[in-house]
Amino acid sequence: MKRARILAAFVAALLVVSLTATVAVAAPGTTERVSVSSAEVQGNGISGRFGPSALSADGLTAAFDSEASNLVTGDTNVVVDVFARDRDTGITERVSVSSSEVQGNDDSDTAAVNGDGQIVAFDSDATNLVSPDTNASDDVFATAGSCAVAGSVVTCSLGNIAVGASVTVTIRVTPTRSGSLTNMATVSFSGTDPDPVDNMDSETTTVRR
Repeated sequence: MKRARILAAFVAALLVVSLTATVAVAAPGTTERVSVSSAEVQGNGISGRFGPSALSADGLTAAFDSEASNLVTGDTNVVVDVFARDRDTGITERVSVSSSEVQGNDDSDTAAVNGDGQIVAFDSDATNLVSPDTNASDDVFATAGSCAVAGSVVTCSLGNIAVGASVTVTIRVTPTRSGSLTNMATVSFSGTDPDPVDNMDSETTTVRR
């Protein structure tokens, strides 16, 4: 598994990773619990009780609400949040946050997810997910982050990233032959980069079959 961690000091980022990626699908008839952390730790609160859960059409993304505070780090808002779990990579993330990763100040629930799992929608009483939010009413929100594969290149649109924040992109690579496998990650954005030197990284792995 290749993890490319990009420290962000900019907005509207675009990550391009050159590699060969395949998707592993669970065998039919397999039952698994998805309301767990990325480390497979079970939740310390109720999940799926406050609104419907959802599964993407490809079966790889499960979205649900939970009052658990241990599914992701930094969950200290003591409210119901909406989470999405990638059943292929095993990564669980909280999606009921603002574009700058600020956690909601009120309950979020009723998850829905699009066909390929890249967009998760939910309703929320939180007033700090977007600005301004002054209607004193329950609103519907959507979060999106998408990746596309073209040959050996994976391009991920990361949306708006706050200054000083970071984004982790996890991509599973399955080698098809022995030899040296080089993964290269580059990042670009729509503004002026004060430090363009650190916008590329690569890692070479020796594959033996």
